[in-house]
Amino acid sequence: MKRLLIPIILALAAGFYEAVRITKGGWEDVGAAHFWFIVTSRGLIGFMIGISRLKLHHTLHGVLMGLVGSLPIIVLFWPQHTVQLLLLSLAYGLMIEIMTTRIFKAPAHIPFSQKMPENIEY
Repeated sequence: MKRLLIPIILALAAGFYEAVRITKGGWEDVGAAHFWFIVTSRGLIGFMIGISRLKLHHTLHGVLMGLVGSLPIIVLFWPQHTVQLLLLSLAYGLMIEIMTTRIFKAPAHIPFSQKMPENIEY
């Protein structure tokens, strides 16, 4: 549960920060729908980080989730700001993953040094 909640909270905070920054940054008129789409798009990155069980290094995992989670916002709303949004998304994904894994000690998977339990029922 910790692995799911922490990245979602961090991503929503990043989404609010980015939405406020874009609103005050002089981009085209950002209405309420765009504002909330930014916040939920970042929340999606946190959710994807939380549920993903890809066995990648946590830095690569964060970058990948940031990239995948940012595609809807880039394609639907701001294709003219593709580079800026991609860099922000990669940074947010990386930051969320590092904070979740290192600071809050919620790794994505069991380390390779430990054996998986054999008696798991699916």
